[in-house]
Amino acid sequence: TGLFDLEGHKVRGLMAKGDIALGEKVFLMPSNLLLNLGMIRSDPVMGKVYNETNAMHDGLGGLAVYLMRESMNKSSFWRPYICSL
Repeated sequence: TGLFDLEGHKVRGLMAKGDIALGEKVFLMPSNLLLNLGMIRSDPVMGKVYNETNAMHDGLGGLAVYLMRESMNKSSFWRPYICSL
């Protein structure tokens, strides 16, 4: 991980040290560490808001509202990550 040069721009990310075969798993992420609409729909508060608000159904709207809510919740599992962005 780190900063890399990509077409004259510094980018942050991961870089392979060798070839990656087609279909080879590069890394695995547990589903409870992913922010997605499924998580929003299953949240006790946000699920209700999501179901009642069509503007949240595009994906970005729902995720944006969820991120704002979690960034203000001092006991949120996601808060340290969101605040580091």
